[in-house]
Amino acid sequence: SKYAQKLALELSKHPVYVATSRLWDKDFEKRVRRHKNERDKNWITIEEGKLLSKINLKNKVAVIDCITLWLTN
Repeated sequence: SKYAQKLALELSKHPVYVATSRLWDKDFEKRVRRHKNERDKNWITIEEGKLLSKINLKNKVAVIDCITLWLTN
């Protein structure tokens, strides 16, 4: 996902990060917080675990993390 984030920042000043995971436990919550802190203020973060079609991504650069978790949701 680091490569995808780097590419998104090259393509847009304000890319969208679509987070599909749920917080299962404290360890995973810590991991998610670390990932959030790695992204700067230019990112728009949307948390949506299932209904990605309701997000308007028209003319936007987006990173969807993670497709596997989205499918299992």
